Amino acid sequence: MPYMMNICFDNDHRLRRKSYLFEYKGHQFKLIQSNPRKWADALLTILPADDDTSREKAFSVASEFLSAVCWQNNARTAIAGGGGRGWQPDWKLSKAKPAIFMFPKIPFGGNIIGYDISVMPLVETDEQKIALTLYREASASNNNYLSFLFYWQILETGGSNAEGFVNKTFRRNPRELRLGRESLDPRLDLRGRSLGAYLRDECRDAIAHIRRKPGKKRMGQVHNEYVKT
Repeated sequence: MPYMMNICFDNDHRLRRKSYLFEYKGHQFKLIQSNPRKWADALLTILPADDDTSREKAFSVASEFLSAVCWQNNARTAIAGGGGRGWQPDWKLSKAKPAIFMFPKIPFGGNIIGYDISVMPLVETDEQKIALTLYREASASNNNYLSFLFYWQILETGGSNAEGFVNKTFRRNPRELRLGRESLDPRLDLRGRSLGAYLRDECRDAIAHIRRKPGKKRMGQVHNEYVKT
């Protein structure tokens, strides 16, 4: 018997329409926006049967789609959970309605409207998929430590050198970043180090490693410096 899978998600940049019918990576979906102050939104799809393989594959595709929405619309997007129900073979997806209602995971911060899903980033590799997932989780997190680690991991996706990327970007695009060495030195304890080295040693490593060598910052000290800046 067919099964209607119901994935609940949050999206703080609201779409133009209340519902969409579309296909993504070979799966047909119906997206339904709810009242963000009351319920999470819903992403619905019809599976041939209620089995682990079908559910896991559909969830993976839905997760990739929501990560793409997050990136394209610069939104905070989070998967809240889900479930489903049985579905008759002659019923159409266009008539489907949410079977599961969950409270939003992202606090309501006002309506930012006018976005769409007509243009999505092209995801062709596993590295791109992982990077988009990390970006979605980093954007949705309300924990600065966790967000920083996720953003740092994005820079390492595909074997890149995160520290080198930070230094190169800071050196080549200071105007776009609106940062200069003269503005950082009074705020951060660089001690002659590059920005990439500082972010790796004093931030990434300080958060990721509980035990550190004498003189190296630990997580609580990172928080204090963050508050000061």
